[in-house]
Amino acid sequence: MGNLSEIQKKEIVIQAKQELEERRVKRIELLEKVWQFSEKYAAEKKAENNVFVFDLDEFSQKYELDNDEILELYPEGSDLTTIYDKIYRTLKIPGVKVEFKGLSGRVEISEKSIFRELCKDGNLVFSDIKNLHAINYKIEDEAGFVKDLKPIAAYTRPKIENVTYFNGREFETQKKLLIKDKEVDLTDEINYFDDFIGAVKPSGNFNYIKYLEEYSEIFDYILKRYDDKNKVIKRTIAFGYYGTDKIILNGWESQRESLRAKDFKKMLSMKYKKEEIRSILELLKNYLGKEDFTKIIFEYSLASLFRYDLLNTKKLDKFSYLLIIGKQGIGKTARMNIVFNRLLLNTTNTYSNDDLKGSISKIAKEQYVNLPMWFDELKEFPERLVDMLKQMGTGKEAVITRGNKDMEKDDYTFLLRRPFIMSTNHFKEFDPALVDRFIVLSAYDYELINNEEIGNELLDEMPKLGAYIYRNIEKIKEHIDTLKFDPSRENANDNVIMIGREIAKFIFKEFELEYEPSKKVVYGNNNIYTSKDMIKKTIIKEVLKLSEWVEAGVKHNILDYIAEPEGAEYFLGVKQLEKYGIYIKKDKIDNYNILLTAKGLNFVELAENGIKTLAEFNAHGFEVKATRITGSHKPQKAVWIPITEEFTEHPDDQRIGELIVDTLKECLEEKEAAHESDITLRLELTHGIPAEKSIELLEHMVGNIVVKPKEYMYKFIENPIQEKLE
Repeated sequence: MGNLSEIQKKEIVIQAKQELEERRVKRIELLEKVWQFSEKYAAEKKAENNVFVFDLDEFSQKYELDNDEILELYPEGSDLTTIYDKIYRTLKIPGVKVEFKGLSGRVEISEKSIFRELCKDGNLVFSDIKNLHAINYKIEDEAGFVKDLKPIAAYTRPKIENVTYFNGREFETQKKLLIKDKEVDLTDEINYFDDFIGAVKPSGNFNYIKYLEEYSEIFDYILKRYDDKNKVIKRTIAFGYYGTDKIILNGWESQRESLRAKDFKKMLSMKYKKEEIRSILELLKNYLGKEDFTKIIFEYSLASLFRYDLLNTKKLDKFSYLLIIGKQGIGKTARMNIVFNRLLLNTTNTYSNDDLKGSISKIAKEQYVNLPMWFDELKEFPERLVDMLKQMGTGKEAVITRGNKDMEKDDYTFLLRRPFIMSTNHFKEFDPALVDRFIVLSAYDYELINNEEIGNELLDEMPKLGAYIYRNIEKIKEHIDTLKFDPSRENANDNVIMIGREIAKFIFKEFELEYEPSKKVVYGNNNIYTSKDMIKKTIIKEVLKLSEWVEAGVKHNILDYIAEPEGAEYFLGVKQLEKYGIYIKKDKIDNYNILLTAKGLNFVELAENGIKTLAEFNAHGFEVKATRITGSHKPQKAVWIPITEEFTEHPDDQRIGELIVDTLKECLEEKEAAHESDITLRLELTHGIPAEKSIELLEHMVGNIVVKPKEYMYKFIENPIQEKLE
């Protein structure tokens, strides 16, 4: 502008001012039109369900206004209070909610003005300081002047929840007022008003009865102000599939917001692309390879999605627990994390022995889903949980009641709907009925493949596959409904694995892939140390003692007779036992059995096992039958205890036992008897077996396989029983 004259400069300034003025005037005109038409728009358009939506596109088109000019007038974050106020006053609907579509900004309305509008009681004075609302009752003198303010209510900003609640069986409709630290059940027609007053009134000795009408006004104001009937919260006691009309997954909130529940809910809302799921399935197929062990865990896990519904609709009479047995270091935990924990729960956390200790409420708090709980390195169940576990093996849930010491209060009732998956290297369970509710998968029965590298790649991807499964769960269930199978308990274990196989095949087929299912399931129930094992071991130990005799400085027992029944001197043990009412007899397949009669029971110590009569053996899986016994005129009832059938030791102990035999053979090549320290040192150096473990198993072998001619010295028993037991 350096070359312009003063006159030209003045003309430019004047022109610029005129343009600014014109824009200002035009802006004011548009502003007035928006305000004017907002009132008209509110009068012509009705609110629906107590909500009025100001739709900018609809508004601009209806009144021939420029949409872009309005957005320039009200950029994002602008104050929309005036438009809101004009709409609100035009509608004349107390508590109506005004929402904006196409405009984004703030609405600043004082709570005090809303209270005055909604609450018609002129004696109530409202104040709001830092989200604390206080209401006073105004006391006037005869001239109408305020002489005092009586505090009658104080509370923080309240919240009203309209809830559809799933209690694990049925849906309930709930309406709750959350005010201060109280929860008022608005569906409780008898107590709701009294509970409300108790939440807001001043503490101490306050005569609230004289202000009941005022509390009624305050209650109505809160209801009008905060009750959004269009916003319904879906809340559940536990996620999961409960039936075709009860799919409690995406869009539901958990009643128990534990870390595990949050992780599960996070998975339900995960986003994925179809190509991603196909890639995960291809990688999973490579990971599973031809290893039946991991495939069976995967198939059981998929079937467990529908466990509750299958039992509830009687399509299965039993859905067994899964017990995975195998020594440490073979990758049980890694496999479980991939094909169960991360896939279906989005976690790598497991439960442990500590979670079963103490109150049953510890387990109850983890019932946020109806899928299995995985317990890692669990050795045995606490006795107090056995009945619960038996219930859940054949039923959709277990109901546990615990008494309350306060006689005026109800007992505590817990609904448990999560079955167990257990991985361990040694498991004991003494209740045959509970053992019957296990699918036992032993790593010793399968050839394991090391796919650790692929597994590490899969681990963080599996939740996406889980999210896909949950979103398509109805489609998967439709496929299950086409399957035909016998629901009986006898076939339940096979059916569970079959259902899992079919689900896997269906999912893979959706992505034009083929799933190769597990080929053979070996039910390794012999790997569980049961009450039958314990009783059998006790009886054999007692009978061996009762049958002992010494000949030529060597101690013998009934096992010598079993190994060489034709040996006349060994028959002494048999005759010795018969005096106690204990007999040795072969069965039809030439296995030797101990026959324990009622008389014999008096000489065998079984008090710790709770057995006092022959009839009580039946509960532990033994056979009690009438048997003809030499020298007796009529059959006697006796318990048959197998003594030469295959041993049911824990597989690790069996393997170490074989190594002890081999090591002892090596030692005896050099000398007549081997010293304890020589045997244990060789085992520790060659096989890494701790000396304590070797000594423990050596002691178990004494009298069966080895003898101790001197203290700390061992050698094999010099008769055929050694070969028989090997």
